[in-house]
Amino acid sequence: MGNFIAGIDYPKELLKNRVIVEANVIACIYKDPLLLEEHNIEKEDLITQDARFLFAIASRLHKLNISVFDEVSIVSNLTDTIKEKFDEIGGYEAVELMCSCVNINNADGYFDALYKSNIILGLYNDGNDLFRTVEFNGKEIQVLKLYEKLTAQEVLDHRELLLSRFKVSNDACVLDETDIDFENFVESCEFGELTGVPFSNCGANKDGKIIDTFKFISDETQGLLRKGTNIIAGFSSVGKSSMMMEMSLSLATAGEKILVISNEEGVKKFKLKIMAFLLYRYCRYAKCTIKKMMKGLFTEEDKTYIDIVKTIWKERFQQSFKFIEIASPNISVIKKKVRDYALKYGFSTVIYDVLKLEDCSGTSRSDLQIQEMTRVFDNLAKQYDLICILTMQCATMYKNRLFLTNEVLSDAKNAKDIMENLIIIRDCFPDVEFDKKSKYYCRPYRLEKDEITGKWREIEYEPDPKKVYKMVFLDKCRSGVNSSSSGKAYLLEFRGENCTFVEIAMCRPAHANIY
Repeated sequence: MGNFIAGIDYPKELLKNRVIVEANVIACIYKDPLLLEEHNIEKEDLITQDARFLFAIASRLHKLNISVFDEVSIVSNLTDTIKEKFDEIGGYEAVELMCSCVNINNADGYFDALYKSNIILGLYNDGNDLFRTVEFNGKEIQVLKLYEKLTAQEVLDHRELLLSRFKVSNDACVLDETDIDFENFVESCEFGELTGVPFSNCGANKDGKIIDTFKFISDETQGLLRKGTNIIAGFSSVGKSSMMMEMSLSLATAGEKILVISNEEGVKKFKLKIMAFLLYRYCRYAKCTIKKMMKGLFTEEDKTYIDIVKTIWKERFQQSFKFIEIASPNISVIKKKVRDYALKYGFSTVIYDVLKLEDCSGTSRSDLQIQEMTRVFDNLAKQYDLICILTMQCATMYKNRLFLTNEVLSDAKNAKDIMENLIIIRDCFPDVEFDKKSKYYCRPYRLEKDEITGKWREIEYEPDPKKVYKMVFLDKCRSGVNSSSSGKAYLLEFRGENCTFVEIAMCRPAHANIY
């Protein structure tokens, strides 16, 4: 594997151990082909002829769903021309020898060495002097020798540190600088320039009727404004992700292109939620539940309706969504993905699921991490004219509180300061909150317009004890009235098996702890 491809002309110091680095990576791929899925590596990342050749063979075998690269699997899937070249470089014996030299448990380290080498070559191509000396930890050291001791991410972090020392004009922070006048003020209001994007419905169902989602909450918030960050907070398993999914379909109906970044649920769970919701709300078909789909128990009737939903998804929503799953909340990765999708592909809404309060006491300083994340998203929203929606897990110590405020975010409650809207959702306690004799009675009601006076009046509403309800608080609402001021919350019926919320009524929950 010692011959480089044509056009490679670097100082020998930059290519030190490069052949071994590529050999290690190729050996790992042949020992564990699934590494091709874990690492987004392409043939352009390799600069030796043999490594590129063997990588092309591995990629072909992987596409053929071959999971073990033994001699029979390799040789039987090569053309005569490729097999001839394969034999020239030593054939399967050479591959076997190469694989015996690596420990698959060190695969991440081998790949990181390749990434780092490519970063160094890229920096050299961009004209960076890698042979000059810099000060690091109080000592003078050559840049290249320093990078040899670092990981790929640490090399990038060092480059960012160097760039951060340069001053830039404060004008870069100015979003708008203009005179204050009221020309065209009425016209701009009538045109809707001061309201946000509504999330009140997701289009018409098969019968042509509008599918209401969060009509009243959307009206109260006056939609979601661009350059703003919104949070949906709730305790574990309360339905935050389901609410986010339903809201995202409504935003897509309003013309938004939505990037979903998740560090909790994968795309399969997200697709299940969407399928269950559209089956129930669009087709009015309740038999095919999430649990049933997870088990793969489909009737012919189920499959017929699923085909209808697949068509609706392609026609209405598919071009409006992109889903990214990440292993951990890596800010640099998030910023890069958001920037790329906003600038290259015109995505206008970013949803992040989920921020977690791992330690409500604050000793782990998870509160600072969450505040940093919310500031990052708020800066991204302002910089790229986005709507940002974050789901956040509440501190469990407040789970018995009936009237929820930003205090349920524990030590991260100061994140509220930069939000446009803070929506908090919790389970209801039907035994006491729907009991008129209870001191915790939440007094659910609906508004009805008097035909004679034209005024709205409250009509008592009795929740169905057989159904499941959630309570939603608008703790912060820049464009409307928050729950603390009005004393009211929204009562939503939740069908978990069909992943759908329906706004049923409003209520006035007690300011108390239930236990």
